[in-house]
Amino acid sequence: MNKTKTPALFDRHIHGGYGVDFNNCSSDDVEKLCSILPKHGLGAICPTVMTDDKEQITNQIDIISKARKKLKKGDTQIFGIHLEGPFINPQKKGIHPEDKILKPTVKNFQKIVPPSLESEIKIVTLAPELDENLELTKYLKSKNITVSAGHTMSDGKELDQIKEVTHFFNAMPALHHRNLNITSKSLMDNNIFLEVIADNFHIASDMLKMILKLKSKEKIIFISDALSAAYSNQEKIIFAGEEIYIKENTARDKEGTIAGATKYLDEIIRLNTKTGLISFDEGIQFCSQNVYKSLGADMPETYIEWDKDCFVTSAHINSLNL
Repeated sequence: MNKTKTPALFDRHIHGGYGVDFNNCSSDDVEKLCSILPKHGLGAICPTVMTDDKEQITNQIDIISKARKKLKKGDTQIFGIHLEGPFINPQKKGIHPEDKILKPTVKNFQKIVPPSLESEIKIVTLAPELDENLELTKYLKSKNITVSAGHTMSDGKELDQIKEVTHFFNAMPALHHRNLNITSKSLMDNNIFLEVIADNFHIASDMLKMILKLKSKEKIIFISDALSAAYSNQEKIIFAGEEIYIKENTARDKEGTIAGATKYLDEIIRLNTKTGLISFDEGIQFCSQNVYKSLGADMPETYIEWDKDCFVTSAHINSLNL
């Protein structure tokens, strides 16, 4: 492959990088990170704020909102915020602090996201089985906020209302040969988008092969789930109030629970094309076109250029028309 021009990448699930944590950062931190990310080919991101104190979540939404409005042409643009939690199932909390998890109700959502900031939220990950009568799900959809099932023990019956799954295979029930659940149902249902962390750590390569074989290519979304430690040379960070240890591009707490990732989408494309799991064109589809489709948004006129070794050489990014 010689120098190739493609749409810019869009990471809808990213917690930070270069030492910046979207759960605990300033507006200047966000702006600085967004000025760096174009070298990774990222045209847009959804900064992802995870389970935390209610006041801290509100504060970070406000900070990210202010930063979004100050971004310059050429910076990676903020499409909107991905709220991952606190409306999750404690049985599949992963690294999320259990004492800060809330029941998914409209009232609890409004305690965290005041009306003035509601338009900043574009995705909410929640456990649908805990959302009584899907009250919160229906409310969010009425506000044009995408609902994604994650950190869940759902049997999958809510998939007629929820059309997306957060970091597929992670923090959800295992596949079972007799008992169907959200994992098996969403894998086989080509109306459902799947977020996938294809870093060869969160999902074994043979399991990724299975996803690619069974799932429509139009419904696969690659995400980074990258932490502040990504590209920062840090060996230890504080995330979700816990010490997280970074070793050989993996991030775990002291008990060994996976805490997140350290690779951005350009590196994920490079990894999976070199191993032959995907074609380069599929990588772009999973990291760009499919992401915009999942959020019902038009592709912006942004593009990046790659060299023959699948490294980004330039980025041409315009402001998003939101």
